[in-house]
Amino acid sequence: MGFGEGNKSKEEMMDEWSHVRSLVNEELRNLSNSINVPDDLRKAAFHLILAGGKRIRPFILMLSSAMFGVGYNESLPAAISVELLHNFTLIHDDITDKDEFRRGIPTTHVKYGEEIALVAGDFLFSHLYYYLVNEYLKMGKDPSLIIKIVAALSEATDNICIGQVMDLMPEKYIEDENDYFKMVYYKTAALIEASAYIGGILASCSPSELENLRNFGREIGIAFQIADDILGIFGDPKVTGKPVGNDLRMGKKTLLTLYAQKRLDKSNRALFLKVFGNRRASEDDIKRVIEIIRELGALDNARSIMRSLKDNALSYLRKLPQNKYREYLEQLSEYIISREL
Repeated sequence: MGFGEGNKSKEEMMDEWSHVRSLVNEELRNLSNSINVPDDLRKAAFHLILAGGKRIRPFILMLSSAMFGVGYNESLPAAISVELLHNFTLIHDDITDKDEFRRGIPTTHVKYGEEIALVAGDFLFSHLYYYLVNEYLKMGKDPSLIIKIVAALSEATDNICIGQVMDLMPEKYIEDENDYFKMVYYKTAALIEASAYIGGILASCSPSELENLRNFGREIGIAFQIADDILGIFGDPKVTGKPVGNDLRMGKKTLLTLYAQKRLDKSNRALFLKVFGNRRASEDDIKRVIEIIRELGALDNARSIMRSLKDNALSYLRKLPQNKYREYLEQLSEYIISREL
């Protein structure tokens, strides 16, 4: 079913997402208020989290569990841990990328300084395990199940670090589209993959079910990043909150720029190189390069690959129990690739 079909299903998915987001947000607020740490640390650690966010990873985790009959109250602690991990990476990401705004507010290091921001990120990373283990022990969960979740979160963090280094040193690690897909898997898709997988762990899924959940998360996670890359060049600044062609100014090696670079003629290449990685590039030059990228077919190519990844993701998902939670995941997959439209 396409995103344009079955509007009732789409609306139900959005309503369910809103419900899950409210559960997650309430627990995050409770967690923030209950932590006994210096106020500066608490405020910095929860600065971005409490400013909002789609909570897409918690939603995937909780739907993956619910598909197998696990209640939201049981999956919530794991979902919160995933969101804490995600926000830890965002704080550090903003420092390395020197970003000044996220979610329409100053980034953590801009508001609290780099030193406090680094500690705040570290705190989220350490506290997510403390919170996860204690919540599940209170529920009487089998320690072996908790260990599996901890291992999945640790594996995802390792992968994110690999992806971050590749992204920070593209001249060394990203030469072509294959390298790009590796980087995107590590940096973005690994945590989405882990979210679906952890949902299955909580439901005591079979090895084949866990593998299908992992595969679903990986494929839709890569599609998610391609959609982000499209927004990074073609997105409306009023919607993205970032300048036109922000990824060009940042010199980001994306599917779009790698595809275009292979096809530039001499004059276009000179303009591209003048703009790419130049934070002071003029808006007129940026707009011209964006048009060149479009004219070379990079946008159509990225959209085509993104849709193929979504179809692959759904092929794995459809091997799992058919119920309203699986349908929500299907609709969410359509939403992920249509965010650019």
